[in-house]
Amino acid sequence: MARRAHAYPQVMSSAADLVDGPVVAAPATLAATDAMRLARRRGADVLGAGERRWVLREDVVRADALGLGGLAIARLARPLPVVNARDSEIAVRRHLAGGAPAVVVMRGRAPLGVVRRAPPPATVSAPRSRVPATRTATAFPTSRSVSRPHRPAGARARGRWPYWALRAGGRRHP
Repeated sequence: MARRAHAYPQVMSSAADLVDGPVVAAPATLAATDAMRLARRRGADVLGAGERRWVLREDVVRADALGLGGLAIARLARPLPVVNARDSEIAVRRHLAGGAPAVVVMRGRAPLGVVRRAPPPATVSAPRSRVPATRTATAFPTSRSVSRPHRPAGARARGRWPYWALRAGGRRHP
């Protein structure tokens, strides 16, 4: 139970707590194909291509798919927001909400890791109906027990619904 004038601990998440992937250092002259293999082998989403230059793995894969595998990754580098490991998680979330694909978390001069934006939710298409669209409602007759609502036994004899059935949805309450 809560006590008056009692000190409670304050929980503050830091940027280091949000890190969800590693950053791998690579030479800026490394070819895109080799960088793609390096990123996949090490499970990295971001490659460090020199001082404050970052390359996303998606960019390297896209360059290789376009036939630009010999291109140096320094040409694919882009600026990414960089935060200190002790900064608040709010600073990281503000960068991600502002449109950054990733935020690099640094501990001193070395990259600690990267915080990625959550992937968009997968769209699930509804399965097509198994009944062909040419069929009409008259082609599928329903039984009388399904088409008529259930009446209590006493209401059938009188031909009307009793008051308690209308108020309680068919249940009698004491």
